[in-house]
Amino acid sequence: MVRWLVAWCLVGTQVWAQTGAPRYRVTAEQHVEGHRLLIDLYIEHAGGAAFHLASSNFVFHLSPEPLDLPGAHIDHGFDGPWDATTDPKGYLEPTLRLQADHLSLNINCKSQFESLDPGTGRAIRNPRERLARVVVPITDPAGFNTLRWYAHPLAVTDWQANNLASYGHYEDPAPNFPLCEVPKAPRLAGPTDTTVCSNEELTLAAEGTGPFQWYRNDSLLAGATAPTLRVDQPGTYTARQLNYSCTSDPSAGARVAFRWVLEPELARQNRVLVANRADSVRWYRNGLLIPGARGAQYLLQESGNYWVETPSVCGWLQSNAVAVDFESEPLISADSSGVTATLGAYPNPYPRFTYLSYEVPADGYVRLEVSTLQGVYIGQLVDTHQAAGRYKVRFSAQDLGQPPGTYLVHLKTGGFESVIRVVEGT
Repeated sequence: MVRWLVAWCLVGTQVWAQTGAPRYRVTAEQHVEGHRLLIDLYIEHAGGAAFHLASSNFVFHLSPEPLDLPGAHIDHGFDGPWDATTDPKGYLEPTLRLQADHLSLNINCKSQFESLDPGTGRAIRNPRERLARVVVPITDPAGFNTLRWYAHPLAVTDWQANNLASYGHYEDPAPNFPLCEVPKAPRLAGPTDTTVCSNEELTLAAEGTGPFQWYRNDSLLAGATAPTLRVDQPGTYTARQLNYSCTSDPSAGARVAFRWVLEPELARQNRVLVANRADSVRWYRNGLLIPGARGAQYLLQESGNYWVETPSVCGWLQSNAVAVDFESEPLISADSSGVTATLGAYPNPYPRFTYLSYEVPADGYVRLEVSTLQGVYIGQLVDTHQAAGRYKVRFSAQDLGQPPGTYLVHLKTGGFESVIRVVEGT
């Protein structure tokens, strides 16, 4: 007759016999491989006299919703020492039975009717040894499993003494074990230590099947789950690969440092464009370099899209663009009442010099300046406070050390500005 030993447990409870009685501990470990839940059951000697394991039932409850319990089976390639392969005289193969929503792992020893020499059995030892591996198909990899040993710990029967000689402690694993397979840590493409300029863009890329989760200095970046990440702050960046609720180990870190630069800004003040940088400014109109235009200010005379470039340790930096459309703007500015500051030249064109006539509509500071057609400043003719009225100034480009040619004359007073073109012959 087969001797069965039924081992039961009460969650969180352990009962030991008197001093010297055999004691054992039963544990379970779970991990996922593809769409299979692998449950390794272990037993170890925990004190008292030696104890040889006889026929036993180890009964445990699983979560039925995400698992295919009828498809559960034993992987005999991972059997422990209490099986026919290790001890053919003492044991048969372990078996697995489904009972409602719980499984029963049966350790089966031989009886005297099955063998003339049934052996002496195998002692429970320390450290722990595997009883068996149970394989359960997973039907929902987004689900969770909770393994519980069945209730009420009872003494088990000793192989030789055939009496209640041992007491066990059954330890439940942590509840809500995720049924997804932990993915491999992704690999980050590109350098792991880099420095970029603040006006440049840096994109990191994670290699793997994804999806991913990005981190900066070990802090999660909300919403950063794409394979690539645009970096705009210094720090150490890592990525983890996700599989439902399972997360991989982090990738190797990519350390990013920034070299901060001040980008130029361009603003318009009436007929003048002003850059916030004065060092080695290059002016552009419609994508073409304006020859000779180098200062922080540029006097406008043509429509177009304007911007500037300034040098830095990160190369030439481009400013914002300013669109100018003279067709929709008056050449002579006026206030809300229509009063203007007028400017004229006679004769024009002229051989050697001309007279510039202008009218100041109100008392105020007056500036009369000359520039090239490219907006390069040449000099000032008037720079003083004047009363309202009409004025005349003699002008010759040669007086300013310039050759004959075409020039722009700018009148600025109060909120008014006027610009005319004058042509000096040879």
